[in-house]
Amino acid sequence: MNNKESKIYTNKIENLKNNIQKEYRCLRCEEKKESLNKISKGDLIYKLKHIFSKPNFIYQADINIMYNNGKTITEKIVGMKDNYLMTFDGKRIYLDEINDIK
Repeated sequence: MNNKESKIYTNKIENLKNNIQKEYRCLRCEEKKESLNKISKGDLIYKLKHIFSKPNFIYQADINIMYNNGKTITEKIVGMKDNYLMTFDGKRIYLDEINDIK
């Protein structure tokens, strides 16, 4: 009788997950990767205020902007208003489009 009970528990279960669970897990992994790379809006504003408060900032600052789509561009930033940055050329760069700055 003990032999029958032990055989039940010795079989390995190799494939527990179905395709839906695998897809769900992959999507969650991708969301985590994206959220780890992107800084929060508060941290972004803190970095920008730190740049604008430096003693060598007079009218403009050259910063590298990493966008959400993966592009990195160097821009001359003049100031920040509400939800966007103003460039020397007169363009607006919205904070929601920015992934990180350096």
